Amino acid sequence: MLERKMPSSYDSQPTEYASQEPKYKNEQVMTTTSGEIVTILHYLKEKGLYVVIKKDEPGIVSPAYKINPDELAEIEEKKS
Repeated sequence: MLERKMPSSYDSQPTEYASQEPKYKNEQVMTTTSGEIVTILHYLKEKGLYVVIKKDEPGIVSPAYKINPDELAEIEEKKS
């Protein structure tokens, strides 16, 4: 499995979710408030942030980034 790491220079402040248990699971596919489709890689409990990666076209790999839980939403299934 490909391992992705955040740049060591990337730091962030703890959110109001710091020290709380994660609401979403690793590998869960979510949408962001900006409309991007992302996959959760990891939850940083000490910061209260998720590490996610954007779902790209085949052959393209975007860097992982941290996101506040308020900016994530579950993808709703389309009713037919």
